[in-house]
Amino acid sequence: MLFRHHITNAIIVAAAVFSMSCSKSKNATAKAAAYESFAMAEEADSLFEETEVKSDFANKGYKPTGPASSDVEPTKERKLVRTGNIQLEVDSLAKTNGAVQSWATSLGGYVANSSESGTWLSISVRIPSDNFDEAMSSLGKFGRTLSRSVNSKDVTEQFYDLETRIKTKEVMLERLNGYLANAKDISDMIKIESKLNDVTSDLESMKGRMKRLSSQIDFATIEISAQLPPNKTEDGFALPDARGKFREFVGNILEFFVVLLFIVLYIAVFGAPIVLVGALFFWLCFGKLGLVRRLFAKLRAKKE
Repeated sequence: MLFRHHITNAIIVAAAVFSMSCSKSKNATAKAAAYESFAMAEEADSLFEETEVKSDFANKGYKPTGPASSDVEPTKERKLVRTGNIQLEVDSLAKTNGAVQSWATSLGGYVANSSESGTWLSISVRIPSDNFDEAMSSLGKFGRTLSRSVNSKDVTEQFYDLETRIKTKEVMLERLNGYLANAKDISDMIKIESKLNDVTSDLESMKGRMKRLSSQIDFATIEISAQLPPNKTEDGFALPDARGKFREFVGNILEFFVVLLFIVLYIAVFGAPIVLVGALFFWLCFGKLGLVRRLFAKLRAKKE
């Protein structure tokens, strides 16, 4: 009887535990549904914080702890923005302009912009970065090199940081779209749509920056300045403009005498009254009237 009594108690306890577990399961399901309905936006906020923190730690060089095989990052390809400047003295600006355009095309590049004025020519060329060194070394064939410079800017960290942020924003966008599809409350939908607009705007901006940065990496920029030799035009050698120089000389002489005349006039207009006032002051103080002289004479007489 005692054994049966124990078995009965055990069955009752098991049934009670089962009933409680079922009740808890139902309550948990109901709570989960309520949480999904009312807390989607909060989960979206936590996603924002988590992804941004991960991105910030990655940017600062922190690495997660764990097995060595999973911690080793792949070697990043170095990203460089290369620019070059060269100044040339050429015999013909028109021929140089045409030759540079053909040269840029042969290297897989193109002329971004050019301008010409009188005796000089300026051309901006975009060349594939792989052909940059060859391009700079071959520019000397267009004329006499007056100056040249090369600059390389390392944008590796900037490139991969931007790439990581774009991927993070894409994950955010996908998750938020999923939240929006399952949203059951108007306030949640409005909040999630607001986050979606912000993420979409940020993503488009980042993709635009990535496009510009990739263009600068893939295509180097070379600024070419070409000028004609002194006293030479596009049509040939040009004699100094003797007539113009003589005209300039006469103009300088006339300008000198005009300035001198105005100086004399200023002296006559403003100097004469000043001289007259000075003479009057001297006459009153030390001249025939001699007020100051008489005053000193009286003082001397009193002392005696």
